[in-house]
Amino acid sequence: METTGYRSIVVPLDSPFLPMADDRGRVYEHRLVVAESLGRCLTADEEVHHVNADKHDNRLSNLRLFSKGVLSREHHAEVLRLRAEVRRLRAELREAFSSRPL
Repeated sequence: METTGYRSIVVPLDSPFLPMADDRGRVYEHRLVVAESLGRCLTADEEVHHVNADKHDNRLSNLRLFSKGVLSREHHAEVLRLRAEVRRLRAELREAFSSRPL
């Protein structure tokens, strides 16, 4: 386990995915899962996102591949959507509690 919370795996020296490894010969498991499914190494411009936000859930069905710019836009849009939802819920709670008799 890395300090980032992601699992990493030592890649064998004869692996076609060795170019993805860091200087210790390790690759994040989620990146390796996607690379193996595609049959190619991922580029530095490609990011793998955990759909359910669980860094340990590296099932292929929970992983999505994005280019870095797209992932940033997706995250920004999700943050804006969640902020709007929080504002709506706060207003709903204020309304519910302000109309209650003491």
